[in-house]
Amino acid sequence: MTVRYHADDPRVAVRDADVGGGGAALWVVMSGGAALFFLVLLVVHLVFVSRRRSV
Repeated sequence: MTVRYHADDPRVAVRDADVGGGGAALWVVMSGGAALFFLVLLVVHLVFVSRRRSV
């Protein structure tokens, strides 16, 4: 098992297998946020279009 230590604080250590896995989680959060944003934008657009037709 490979262990990494912080240069400033040698008491803090992490396993090498636990480092570097945040990129996938960040991508999931960003794409989910973008999808939610465009869904809200679509709903707002449909509301404005339906109000314009009924007037």
